[in-house]
Amino acid sequence: MNITITNVFGYSNKGDSAIVLSMLDALNKELGDVEIAIESWHPELDQDIYKNCRVFDRLWKGRRCEKFGNFSPYPENLLESVTKLPYLINSIQSNNGPLSESIFLSSKEEELISQLQESDVIVSVGGGFLLGSIESLVHLYSLKIATLSNTPVVIYAQSIGPFDNKLVRELAASVLQNVDYITVRDNISKENLESMGVTSPKIEVTADAAFLFEPEYTSNIKDINNDINNSGFSVGITVRNWRYPNSKNPNKKRKNYRQQLSKFVDYINSEYADHIYFFNHTEQDSAEAERIIDMSSCESDITNLRSDIPPRNLKHLIGKMDLFVGTRMHSTIFSMEMGVPTISIAYLPKSIDLMQRVNLDKYVIPIEKTNKNDLQIMLDNIIRNEQEYLQTMTKKIQRLRKLARKNVEIVNKHAQS
Repeated sequence: MNITITNVFGYSNKGDSAIVLSMLDALNKELGDVEIAIESWHPELDQDIYKNCRVFDRLWKGRRCEKFGNFSPYPENLLESVTKLPYLINSIQSNNGPLSESIFLSSKEEELISQLQESDVIVSVGGGFLLGSIESLVHLYSLKIATLSNTPVVIYAQSIGPFDNKLVRELAASVLQNVDYITVRDNISKENLESMGVTSPKIEVTADAAFLFEPEYTSNIKDINNDINNSGFSVGITVRNWRYPNSKNPNKKRKNYRQQLSKFVDYINSEYADHIYFFNHTEQDSAEAERIIDMSSCESDITNLRSDIPPRNLKHLIGKMDLFVGTRMHSTIFSMEMGVPTISIAYLPKSIDLMQRVNLDKYVIPIEKTNKNDLQIMLDNIIRNEQEYLQTMTKKIQRLRKLARKNVEIVNKHAQS
């Protein structure tokens, strides 16, 4: 079986990497003899990470841009934007536009298109990148090309929408209307798709691919692992420098987040924790953690772990925590998967939806409303009712694992069609 995974855009983010690794694990385990190719934003890095896959450069090359994290909708050159964007719009409006009409393709792009045409199924990688505004165009272009390849296209456990740009919303609806099956990882994404008028492919709510992600202990984390083992009651935290795109005063929101978390860290340290560990998905997370640590009064009892810990190792270490407070959604998936009581700080609706699906929605707070007192109440409740919390969480996590496997079944079905 020949499978191509498109829209892969970042090993440097541990959550995104966990999704891809989980997909590769699940596809190889469940489907047996599989050849997998990847359309990557960072082919030079990903070829070393995903060693058993063929790795292709992306069809629309965007510059790296701090505003958008590791990717950007802005093209590397003007020629790319003046050829690919009109092609995307025109092919959608006419609902045809064979691949040969996409002019100014490089030889490497033609090689990827041949790979798409020869695949048994094309899978758009799990995650959350079809939302917002123009940052979605690069991914929509790849998806549009995929739908023209005469190969079944499956959207794999994504969060989709909302779109705050009318044109991009219409483009997204038109592209998604022509895929063969859509699985989403949260209920709000299904609602977004239905409100956009996406009706042709079946839309099914499953679960994030990372619910099947396997942790791993290796010698490169021996010192950290031993330190945690000797630390007593340990609390793990993830943070991020969020942009607050809907706020009129994002700097004020960012300042509040840091102040309230630093106060909460002090409370954790004074009442419960022998040691606090900050786990980082990116280098930017590590810098944000340092800002919060500097504002706290218990720096000697805090460790800001390095940001280059591989994702499987990261999940193993998170699993050794006694309690976890996560802003990064995949860090909360890691912690709950490992049986650790978890509080979620939600920067997007996906985190709220996740906690609702495990019947723990009273333990999530929107990032713009981060408040030390509310977090303190959540923490105290967990400590008092830990067994009840764990029973609820364990039962629901098992259900989400089954739903994560459903994604693979759907891919297999369409590959065989």
